[in-house]
Amino acid sequence: MSLLTSIIDKFALSCTKDNEIGEQNHDLYDLVFDYFISSDIVEHFTHAIRQLDTTSPLDESSQWLLITGFNAAMDIGYYDNKHRDRFCEFWLPKYEVLLQEFIESLSLHAIKYILSSLIQIQITIENLAENFMRQELEFCNLQQNSEYLSIIQTVLPLIIKENFLQNLHADDYSQIDLRWDADVEQMTSSFISWLIFKILLMFTNTDGDCFTMVKRNLVIKNILFGAAQLIDDQHPVKLALRVIIVSIINESEIQNPKETIDILIENIKKINYLHGNKSSFSNNGVYDIELLIGLKGFLQYNQVQNVFLEKENLDLLIVLVEPLFSPVEIEFEGNEKIDDDLTPSKESTMNATQASSETTPNDDAELNSLLKDMALIALECLHLMLFNQEAKTIIRDHTEFVLFIREIEAYGRVRKTIDGFLWKLDEEDETQNEEENNRFDLMISYDEDHDSSLVENIYKYLIEHYDYRISFDEQSMPSSRCQAIVDSQCVLLCVSETYKSDPNCRMEVEHARNRNKRLIPFVLKQTIFDGWLGSICTNSRRIDSVEHDFDKSVRLLIDEIQQQRLIEFLSQSKSQLEQIHISSDTDYRAISSIESWTNQDVQHFLYDNKLDVMVLLTEQMNGEDLRQLFDRCQIDDDYWAGFDRLNQELEKRFQQVLPISVYIRFLNRIRKYITVSMF
Repeated sequence: MSLLTSIIDKFALSCTKDNEIGEQNHDLYDLVFDYFISSDIVEHFTHAIRQLDTTSPLDESSQWLLITGFNAAMDIGYYDNKHRDRFCEFWLPKYEVLLQEFIESLSLHAIKYILSSLIQIQITIENLAENFMRQELEFCNLQQNSEYLSIIQTVLPLIIKENFLQNLHADDYSQIDLRWDADVEQMTSSFISWLIFKILLMFTNTDGDCFTMVKRNLVIKNILFGAAQLIDDQHPVKLALRVIIVSIINESEIQNPKETIDILIENIKKINYLHGNKSSFSNNGVYDIELLIGLKGFLQYNQVQNVFLEKENLDLLIVLVEPLFSPVEIEFEGNEKIDDDLTPSKESTMNATQASSETTPNDDAELNSLLKDMALIALECLHLMLFNQEAKTIIRDHTEFVLFIREIEAYGRVRKTIDGFLWKLDEEDETQNEEENNRFDLMISYDEDHDSSLVENIYKYLIEHYDYRISFDEQSMPSSRCQAIVDSQCVLLCVSETYKSDPNCRMEVEHARNRNKRLIPFVLKQTIFDGWLGSICTNSRRIDSVEHDFDKSVRLLIDEIQQQRLIEFLSQSKSQLEQIHISSDTDYRAISSIESWTNQDVQHFLYDNKLDVMVLLTEQMNGEDLRQLFDRCQIDDDYWAGFDRLNQELEKRFQQVLPISVYIRFLNRIRKYITVSMF
């Protein structure tokens, strides 16, 4: 008897009547799962998958492996993240090899089985408990980024293969069931295309790292652009392709933005809950929230904002924000709150979406959570449009909407989104009341949703090793962060692709520029400096932590901060001297003896002779002190000993280098005044 037969027999004896593991049956689950990651299964499992595209029906062993046994191994009562990681480590490399074979032979059923499995194996008990609805929107807590990207690169060329496209165009669109767990018997090239796009969308939406991996991958982008030319515009899978492209496109790659906006708006208008249907959240296999995510990514570019600028489009976004006004606080038995982020301050008079009476409390909570997320993305889209002055005027004219936004009592992410939107809306009024005091050396601007852990490492290093005054508060509101910018000498931009599309991040950078703050772009993840970010950072020196290791990147950052502190110190000193000089009747050049110079005379002398850096080494010195310094430099046996001591102090205290030319000019200029004073 083979091991497979033995496993099947033991499973049949211990499983439920529905061929499931059942509760409290850990021994059976461990038996099945361990078999699925053993070397013994590989040949049998591969044979079973190959059978899917033959005319022969599956034999009993193959049917158990592909359906009953696989579902048992994925049993959500036992399958957790640890099991997921073990399963992926064993099977993902094998899946990729099998896909190469099946793509070559165009074995669609086998391809469909593997692609569907790639989604199912990421659904674990932890991820399902965290957010049920998001299991089909993104991969939660994905640990296999590189492996999934490699598989995507393997399967994606299929959508531009000539023989595959011929079948795609021949499909009956009306018969396509765009659900990833659709019946295996219903198999078409259209379904495979959509499933590939589905996995790519989920991967891109997973987190900032996955998003950046796709956005920076020219192979993937070129295939997608090619598919956009080859797939008919009326084909339902084209929508998923378009949403992916607008999410990852760079400014230089945008073509015909109006056509793209029109298509997005046309499909956003079909969002089901706008028409009273609260049981469906997708259209042509694309979730409503994915449409809004794509639109938000597209709206970061000014040229796209210009073509989006129609009152009807802005009105549509305002309607989509309405769920923020509805009661979304659902309670379990025992009054346990589901949503702590949002509490309405008054009963909305707008047409807020209500949860279906037929749903359970859990369903209500998930429904409200999803609607709120969609509303927040719509509000972020409106926030992006506020960077267009004409759009800002139109939005301001929606006085009832703006009033409701102002009166929402919200917390967490909702509060930050609203606060940033209102600050930008009231920007002119806000900036008039700002007073600058430079109480911070540095303010850190970053994407809180995706880059917090990386930025926190930088912050901790700076405060542990240097005495910098830094504004860094994960809980602060966007309006407070904008005030911190005013109070800082320079602003550290922790840049990533998700940073570029975040309206609050853009608001902070533009505010810093408008207040003439020095900007230090620190590249956290590979980023293309295009659009608004590229135009603002054109003349700023960038520190690339992707190119350099952490230590070198931080050293470069320290150099930039110290340079800014030096510039600020010298600027303030020079400004103070100019004020003193205006009110003074004397000039150091008219004083007969250098020993009679005041501290202000010494600094005037240094600035007049372009010896600014020496101001740092002669603070509070008067003429007598300056003469003594000059004499010490002359007395030393080694002419350069004085230079070395000054250079060491400058480097230790200010992380600056004393140029030899400045040192020589310093001695020569003083010598003239000493010579004059001797007569």
